[in-house]
Parts: sequence; structure tokens; C-alpha cells
Amino acid sequence: MRQKYYVQLIKNNDSSYLNRTNNFCMVCGYKSDEIFQTKFTEDEIKDIDPRYMAFAVPVEED
Repeated sequence: MRQKYYVQLIKNNDSSYLNRTNNFCMVCGYKSDEIFQTKFTEDEIKDIDPRYMAFAVPVEED
């Protein structure tokens, strides 16, 4: 399985995670649901904007 990441734009701020639905991105919390994608592979992050890799935080699997 490929490593997944959250993209947290402001460190220690739970409302600053990148969320995506279809081709629309927004910044809010990281609680995933059926509408928003909050966990991304490295390739997915780079497809959105390679500069976001600087804000990638590895997701720890349960």
C-alpha cells in the first residue's frame, strides 16, 4: 500500500488541512467523509501542486 499524507498548511491548526472534491480544493478540517478527500498519495499532491509536498504529514494507519 502506498503511503498517504494529509496536507496541513498551518502547523498545529486543525482547520488548515487540504480537502478535495472532484476538481475543487478547499482548506478546512481533516475529517474525511464521502464528499471530501483528505488523504493523498505523493503523486496526488504533486498533481494538485508540487509545492504542497512541503506541508505533507504522513498518515499513521490504525
